[in-house]
Amino acid sequence: MAKSTKASVAVVGLDLGDRWIYFCGLNDQGQEVESGRIPTSLSALAKSFGSQAPARMVLEAGPQANWIARELARWGHDVVVANPRQVSLISKSSRKSDRVDAASLARLGWADPRLLHPVVLRGEVSARLRDLVHARSQVVRMRTGIVNHLRGVMKKEGVAIERGTSGAWATRCRAKLPQDREAIAGPLFQLVETLGEVIRGYDQQIEREAAQEPATALLRQVNGVGPITALTYVATIDDPHRFARSRQVGSYVGLAPRSDRSGERAKECGITHCGDATLRWLLVQSAQYILGPHGKDCDLRRQGLALVARGGPAAKRRAVTAVARKLAVMLHRLWVSGQPYEPFYREARKAAA
Repeated sequence: MAKSTKASVAVVGLDLGDRWIYFCGLNDQGQEVESGRIPTSLSALAKSFGSQAPARMVLEAGPQANWIARELARWGHDVVVANPRQVSLISKSSRKSDRVDAASLARLGWADPRLLHPVVLRGEVSARLRDLVHARSQVVRMRTGIVNHLRGVMKKEGVAIERGTSGAWATRCRAKLPQDREAIAGPLFQLVETLGEVIRGYDQQIEREAAQEPATALLRQVNGVGPITALTYVATIDDPHRFARSRQVGSYVGLAPRSDRSGERAKECGITHCGDATLRWLLVQSAQYILGPHGKDCDLRRQGLALVARGGPAAKRRAVTAVARKLAVMLHRLWVSGQPYEPFYREARKAAA
């Protein structure tokens, strides 16, 4: 480790790992004054940075970033959390190593933190709620994977079964299982029933949490937005006031189209898929419900059906994406304003004009 006085360190880059944290410290002139590694533990972090003069601490978003950033901020440091998807200098470097990444983070943080496309870490309550909805999402994916596998097993034996995931579905399908496949597929059908019970338990937890969160009541005014979508939205956005405009939320959740413009060329691209994948999937599911046979008449439904009516390649898919993006924006506006939901707000404005 290079010798330095803690007061001379202005910026520190931290590359976080499961066992070690590599760090690189720069002074006000951008010269490297310290480097090394410490164990990934609270005691080691406190010993190295707990009593250090306030400095800019730069680290990448990741599983360890939340608790480390929280402790560093508590010790008075200015914490900048880089978005790894936006910093190709690190993610796509030809000289990738923990030491090099720590130095790159430090130099970018010294030059201009905006180059790091900083992300905002959520509060502890929102982080816990996101863990809850993501746990449910993980179990749903597990059950879907097992169900698809079982359908394939049954098809190979010439047994056609209906679609489904419920415990009753598993019982009916298991009764059709050939005898020589019972020992193989039987436990999987039992696992589908067990996972269904786990999901119902998560649903009950989410319902209770949503009932205690006032913002979810505002969002659930929209037909097609249930407790899971509303709570996931609130937990993911965390602080609605960090967005200057509601329209920014569409980009934040990855539902805005990618931009590819050069000179006179303007290429049409798909959505960015940035942000939280679980929230994006739930918004798309809500949009499909709004446009489906059970969706109630409203501005969103009319706009989406108008896009479908235009036809063209993948018209329905484009309409669903557009409605999901508009829904993300509208939910933010409802949350910030606290006003009742008006299904025909756009039509009313046109009539008043």
